[in-house]
Amino acid sequence: MEDNKSVESVGDGILQLSSLIYKTLTASLIGF
Repeated sequence: MEDNKSVESVGDGILQLSSLIYKTLTASLIGF
C-alpha cells in the first residue's frame, strides 16, 4: 500500500510539474 501511495504522489507531482511548465511556456509565447 505504501508503494502505491508513493507512486501516486510521484504521478501527481509529475502532472503538476508538467502543468506548470506548460503554463510557463504558454506565458512566454504570449509575452514574446
